[in-house]
Amino acid sequence: MKEKENAYLFDNLEISNDCDALLHQHAYPVVFITLKDMKRADYKMQIEKFGSIISDIVNANPELLNSPILNTAQKNLLIQYQNETSTISNLMDALFKISICMQLHFQKKSLF
Repeated sequence: MKEKENAYLFDNLEISNDCDALLHQHAYPVVFITLKDMKRADYKMQIEKFGSIISDIVNANPELLNSPILNTAQKNLLIQYQNETSTISNLMDALFKISICMQLHFQKKSLF
């Protein structure tokens, strides 16, 4: 997975001595998301910011758009997320839908 270059973050921590825990390191696709920047003046602007965060997640995982495993509908939804053109209803399910796409593509459960 992409996060291998961040393995140094666990150096000198007790978890780095746990062989069972290390077996799981880099074994799952991970999406890091923070909502700390969602401080907009109104509801509409909050929705737009969330759409931008979702777009960033898709942009960070471009392999999903070319996945031979995902179907056309799934790829089209990801493109809507990427282009920030999805409906509010679709945005409400975005993290779940992206998780499903990652699980299918990588053949492993994703972690948020």
